[in-house]
Amino acid sequence: MKLTTKLTTKIIRSYKVELAPNNKQRGIFMKSAGTARWAWNQGLGRKKEAYEVENKTLSFVDLSRAIVLLKDDPKYAWLYAVSSCVVTCALRNLDKAYSAFFRRIKQGTTPGFPKFKARHKGIGSFQTQRCRNNGSHVHIPLIGFEIGRAHV
Repeated sequence: MKLTTKLTTKIIRSYKVELAPNNKQRGIFMKSAGTARWAWNQGLGRKKEAYEVENKTLSFVDLSRAIVLLKDDPKYAWLYAVSSCVVTCALRNLDKAYSAFFRRIKQGTTPGFPKFKARHKGIGSFQTQRCRNNGSHVHIPLIGFEIGRAHV
């Protein structure tokens, strides 16, 4: 009996695009960057508190559930102004940074604990998912179509 194995290759393609947003879109970009910073800081604060008080580490899922519960509060209605992917990506990045910190401690290398993001340091940045490239246009969730110059 002859056994054969089938190898599959997954190709991940990325594009670097320079965007030219109008004023409304620029405002949404700024709100998204601020929301990502807020989500990072909220998540980091909760992770630090849980570790200091209960000596346990909160996972990405725990943080996401806490943010979803906060969205029900009218005080946090502004979270609906940006894509939920912005918050999700910020919390995922925080989870990776927190895991990398503990991994570096175990390895004995210089650990760098994740830091809170300051509001006054630069414009900020954010990541999102579900973007579509449509030739010369890029569709970003809740922002719409952008005309950009591709750098491939």
